[in-house]
Amino acid sequence: MLENVRKTVKSRLSAVSWLDDQSRRSMLLKLANLKTEFLPGPDFGNHSYIQAFMQSVRVDPEDFFGNVNRRYFLFLLQSYVNIKQMYHWPVRFD
Repeated sequence: MLENVRKTVKSRLSAVSWLDDQSRRSMLLKLANLKTEFLPGPDFGNHSYIQAFMQSVRVDPEDFFGNVNRRYFLFLLQSYVNIKQMYHWPVRFD
């Protein structure tokens, strides 16, 4: 997966017209020297955890980016709720 990302970035860097040659070479060199690691969390592959985690997200097998957007929106919403609870928002000055 990470190698596919590297190949895609290399292809796109090679094709864009707004990069000058020196910048393009520099970016391609950095990309070639980039070290990547995939470190899954302890629940990676735990299907019951993933099911519970994603239960409120509508998953469409034909819409990868829509799935990502819906999960990201839920993440933002949950983060907002957690922050509100942590700081006891809304604060009232009656």
